[in-house]
Amino acid sequence: MQSQQKPKEQQYFQPRYAKRDHYSYHVAHVPEQNGNKMFIYYKRYTPKGKLLDLIEGQDTLYEAFENFKNCKIEDQQHIIEQEKICPISRTLIVINFDHQFQEEKIKKWFQLIGKVRKVDIGSYKNKNNQSKAARTIYFALIVFKNEFDMIRVFSPEHLQTKFNEFFKHQKLKQTNDDKGAYLSDLLNKYENKELEEMKQKEIDKLRQEGFNIVTDYKGDIQGQKKTLKDLERENEINGVKQKNKTLPYIKNDFYKFQNKKRQLEDMYGQDNIALTGEQYLKRKKKQLMAQFQQDKEQLQKTKFNKTSQ
Repeated sequence: MQSQQKPKEQQYFQPRYAKRDHYSYHVAHVPEQNGNKMFIYYKRYTPKGKLLDLIEGQDTLYEAFENFKNCKIEDQQHIIEQEKICPISRTLIVINFDHQFQEEKIKKWFQLIGKVRKVDIGSYKNKNNQSKAARTIYFALIVFKNEFDMIRVFSPEHLQTKFNEFFKHQKLKQTNDDKGAYLSDLLNKYENKELEEMKQKEIDKLRQEGFNIVTDYKGDIQGQKKTLKDLERENEINGVKQKNKTLPYIKNDFYKFQNKKRQLEDMYGQDNIALTGEQYLKRKKKQLMAQFQQDKEQLQKTKFNKTSQ
């Protein structure tokens, strides 16, 4: 006697631990940054199609799967393809009516219950409702690693307790971080103010003793601070900006200047290191002319020796 086997589609779609209330929405709430609460609604994910209609129209899951055998093959294939992307045995759909979910955040929330493989987020609006009051529904599909982890969310008290503990810890951590930043900033301000006061006392004391104190800012004769515009205005004559009279760039770098000075000493001796650009060109021209004359005389001697031989 051959053992009676279940139809393939029934074996494929029947969740091992599914209960009737898993296909009804449950509710939980999470705090928002503005102090309000966002309510989220969740249930097992079921692909749209004939199977969804059957589940909603039957009293038990067994009757729904039995009637599913009589569905069209096209409907079955459509559901099978969707099931490969989001397995109905371990996929949860979560919705809210406030705003789009953030993938990383909602993943952290439900990882408090079990291991999450992936999260897909999106939104849709009921096309059949043409009124302006039609609300946008924001959803997230959460695929768990296994079904054992997913069914824990269907204990609303347990899920809400996990959420409350998590957000309480996050709020405490944020409060401590804010306190630390505030105290650090307050301490820096106090230390800076104390140092400035001590510095000013020392300056006043030295001035009373007759010393002239050079401050770390540019000022005029009366010691008043000058703005950047004041300094630029001083560098203008009849509204025309003048070039800054600075030493050549090479003299600003002491190391390069010393190397250049040493090279000039080697080439011309100690007495010639202060040559200007024009003097240097004249000296270089004389050297080249002398070298050219020597080469010319050497060439003539070479030709004379060849002819004499």
